[in-house]
Amino acid sequence: TVGASNLGQMLTRICNEDGIDLVNIVRKQDQAELLRQMGSAYVVNSSDDDFMDQLRSAIDDTGAFYGFDPIGGGKTVDTVFKAMERVAAGKMTEYSRYGSNQHKRMFIYGRLDPGPTILSRNYGFGWSLSGWLLFPFIQSAGMETVGRMRKRVLENLTTTFASLYKKRVDLEEMLAKESVTDYREMKTGEKYLVMPWK
Repeated sequence: TVGASNLGQMLTRICNEDGIDLVNIVRKQDQAELLRQMGSAYVVNSSDDDFMDQLRSAIDDTGAFYGFDPIGGGKTVDTVFKAMERVAAGKMTEYSRYGSNQHKRMFIYGRLDPGPTILSRNYGFGWSLSGWLLFPFIQSAGMETVGRMRKRVLENLTTTFASLYKKRVDLEEMLAKESVTDYREMKTGEKYLVMPWK
């Protein structure tokens, strides 16, 4: 659900390069259009009336039963789990009151919504939710994996892993009222890059 954020755009480019189907969830039509222009085949807009139908269809087409959520609070994870379970249950050959055997997994890696994560548990028992942070992952991934990751990032720093910023500011500009008011809104495509040496 990283959508059209800087990270979402990077993930879209990585998945395109590696031939991995990715389902992007966005909140606005312009975000959906941006990702489609980047080559993303599966973009669903949570503001659309048929969002759940779109999400289930994308999950069914891709087999995407793992997801990453930057929101944290609210019902985003719950919504994705429900869609995953509906797809999995539709492939069951016999009824089970425990739901499908398909394991569904979500990772929360951000707190854009600091409120509680709301789960309804209407998706069987084959699910798990956990936190995910880069540095603990790097510590457990092993030197060989980390080396490959670093090499790929360095080789593609201005392409695959490039970030766009609304504004580049020094420390003083970062603390200006108008800057704080602007970047606190955490809008897609409007990030600030702090350059202390500027």
